[in-house]
Amino acid sequence: MTKDRVSGFVLLVISLGYFLSAYQIELYPGSEEDFINAQTFPKAIGLAAILFAFLIMVLPSKDDEGFASWKTMDWLRPAALCVLMIFYGLTIKSVGFLISTSVFLIGGFLILGERRIWMLLLASVPIAAGFEFILDGLLGIYIADPFLEWLGVK
Repeated sequence: MTKDRVSGFVLLVISLGYFLSAYQIELYPGSEEDFINAQTFPKAIGLAAILFAFLIMVLPSKDDEGFASWKTMDWLRPAALCVLMIFYGLTIKSVGFLISTSVFLIGGFLILGERRIWMLLLASVPIAAGFEFILDGLLGIYIADPFLEWLGVK
């Protein structure tokens, strides 16, 4: 068993769960017969992921070292990114989208090795502000942002 096949198996289990949960999405009355409904896209993503995972498990792998290569992997960065994602999820409602997303992106870039302050700010704050503008301003998806409300922008 190589790490690719283990990853493929984990992806297969997650994809099967996602695909089966797509059947629990409630449909509007009368949309059961429609070609495209609320279940269509999740089912398509689930099937594609199942196929992809199956191919990972079946096709030959370049890595024949097996689990020995797992010992040499850098586990600190992925763990730090997971902690950062949990922190982001816990702070987005209380702090607001703009600040929490900017801090999340800055932290992620720092974990991945970027150290230039101007690059961190340039790559995080405009992206977070742009996403908030697209979601709230263009698409009409309301995002409660206490920081922008405090500034009087919203």
